[in-house]
Amino acid sequence: MFRLGIFVPKAITTRMTKRRMMVAILMGWMLAGGAASAEQGVEVVQSVVQLQRRSFDPKQPPADMPPMKPGEAALTEFNYGCSAEVSYIRNQGDGADRVTIQSVQMNISLSITIWLPKKTTQKLNNHEEGHKQIGQTIYNNSAQQAARQAAEPLVGKVIDVAGMSDEAIQRVVNDHVQQACDRYMKSAPAHAGRVGEAYDRITDHGRNRIDEQTAIKRAFEQAE
Repeated sequence: MFRLGIFVPKAITTRMTKRRMMVAILMGWMLAGGAASAEQGVEVVQSVVQLQRRSFDPKQPPADMPPMKPGEAALTEFNYGCSAEVSYIRNQGDGADRVTIQSVQMNISLSITIWLPKKTTQKLNNHEEGHKQIGQTIYNNSAQQAARQAAEPLVGKVIDVAGMSDEAIQRVVNDHVQQACDRYMKSAPAHAGRVGEAYDRITDHGRNRIDEQTAIKRAFEQAE
C-alpha cells in the first residue's frame, strides 16, 4: 500500500525597489546536494531521494504515521517536493509597465518512508520495497525532464503589471510559479501514483504469490 503526498512550500518574496532590477521570487529553499541541469533558461536542481524505514505497533501507531485503511498491514509514504526561483525584469516606459520572466530554477525532491509493523513477513517487506522501487525509478528517470517541461512556459513570459504595487506584482509572479509546480506534480509524481495503484491491483496489496519484479513490470505497462 502507498500514500502519495505533495509538499509545495509557501512563496517567500523579496521586494523590488528599482525600476529595472532582476529579483528572485523564492518558493521554499535551495535543496543542498542535488543534481542540476540547465537548458533554455530553465535549471533543475534535483535532490537525492531521502529514504527511511520505520516500524510500528498496529495497536498504538505513532502520531506522525499516516492513518491506515481497513485491511492494510503496512504502507509506503511518498512526499514529493517542488519549489522554484524565478528571475525577472520589470520594464516601464512609453506608457507600458511589464514584467518579463527571464529564467526559472526548479527545485524538486522526494522522500520515502516505509512503514512496517514490528511483526512482519518477508513477503510484506518485499511488497513495500516494490513501492519504493517504483517511486525511485520514476523520480530518477523522469522527474528532471518533467520539471523542466513544467517550467519552460514561464521563460520569456510577459506580464502586464500596469497599476500594480510591488507586492501585487510578486503575488502574480508567484501564481505563475505555483502553476509550474502544479504542472510538475501532474506529471512524474502523478505517474508514480498510477503505477503504484496498478502494482497494488496486480499483487492484491501484496497478498498473492506473484513475484514483485514481475508485478512492477506489469504495473508500468498498465499505467502508461
